Amino acid sequence: MRVAIVTGGSAGLGVEFVRGIERRFDVDEIWMVARREEPMVKLASTLEGVVGVPVVADLATDEGVGVLIDRMERERPDLKLLVNNAGFGHIGHFSEMEDARVSQMMDLNVKSLARLTLAGLKWMNRGASIIQVASVLGFIPASGWSLYSASKAFVISFSCGLSGELRSRGIGCTVCCPGPMKTEFFDVAGEAPDMPFMLKPSAVADLALAHARRGKMISVKGIMMKLTAFFFSKILPRGLFVWATRRTLEKQAG
Repeated sequence: MRVAIVTGGSAGLGVEFVRGIERRFDVDEIWMVARREEPMVKLASTLEGVVGVPVVADLATDEGVGVLIDRMERERPDLKLLVNNAGFGHIGHFSEMEDARVSQMMDLNVKSLARLTLAGLKWMNRGASIIQVASVLGFIPASGWSLYSASKAFVISFSCGLSGELRSRGIGCTVCCPGPMKTEFFDVAGEAPDMPFMLKPSAVADLALAHARRGKMISVKGIMMKLTAFFFSKILPRGLFVWATRRTLEKQAG
């Protein structure tokens, strides 16, 4: 049974990945993994030519990760695509975060992503792909986003290194690094910053899926995001990014 898995599949970018896979990939089932069942059931009912399978699991917990790993062990899928999209951010001073929230972010953004990648590789053969969702903030140190940007820096470094390891197996690993998007992300992270542009999640997902098909290592949508990822972050001093993001944080605080 040919399967694609999308974590964080109940809203935002995860939904767009599901719809993009429906159009672009030849699979029998798409496993959508998230805490909320109702939106996944609704999404599954709209899919044509592929079966949507809601998997209810909180991937910020060991138990939730175990739910998905156990399902793979039972079903023994021919895993064609794994999209590790689940994650969340926090806008504000790190010192104001609760300890439980810090642990939750690291568990979801880093630990579960690594564990599910390892588990998924057991069921992947030549031609399969992994898409890891990071962020353009993973390329720069960002005040107000310090823990989130660090967690996404891990995803970028891990994914790029992994892509080299998997080349001999014929398995691709693409890291998707979006900028700000029109999703529920800021409902969780906090008040949305005043930004002159926001990316469409559908465009980000479509580009990442196309890049995965071509075996591209890094996927970045938008000219400004590409400049930030590949030029500004390498040429400009880190202190400038820290100063700029700190000023933005202070301005938002009034």
